[in-house]
Amino acid sequence: MCIVSSKSGLTRMVVTALVLLIVVGSVVAAYVALKPSPAPTPTPTPMPKTHTVDWTTMANHQTDFWNITITNPYTVVLNDTMTVSSGNQLLEIDGVPSGGQGVEGTWAPLWIVHFVNSTTFDFFIYAANGSMVNSGYNLPCGGIVQVVVTATQITVKGTSPVTSNIPFENLVQIVTVNDGGNFNGGHLDMTLTS
Repeated sequence: MCIVSSKSGLTRMVVTALVLLIVVGSVVAAYVALKPSPAPTPTPTPMPKTHTVDWTTMANHQTDFWNITITNPYTVVLNDTMTVSSGNQLLEIDGVPSGGQGVEGTWAPLWIVHFVNSTTFDFFIYAANGSMVNSGYNLPCGGIVQVVVTATQITVKGTSPVTSNIPFENLVQIVTVNDGGNFNGGHLDMTLTS
């Protein structure tokens, strides 16, 4: 009888332990299933962003649209190695703000850099209402121009900087335009950091 009692007690303990394990396991599983998951962490936009426009893209008065969303101050470096068979390059690069993007002939730029040739450029800065804020002509650059956009200013720099006071606007598109150059080699490399 002692042995039977012991087996019965042991069986009860095992059954009780299994029931407790199942109950506790179910409670834990229910907690895990019902526990709210944390909100996903936004993935930062990888920087720098780069875009290359080959001379063949610009042949025959073509236009290249680089759609990009930048919501913080940024710097874009324009490195122009394009060559032409004759005359000037007339290569235009337009920074287009939110609401100003479009297709051929319909965008409203915030800033424009216009490579006259490989060593000289013009620039134009516009307000949100479309009025010109500042411009510069035949400025030296050596083929590289930086556009630095802060919360309150845009600085265009070839060999030396020129700064315009203008409030920040999001960048959504960079448009590259052949304004009449007979391109026969090279490319435009754009590097954007924020």
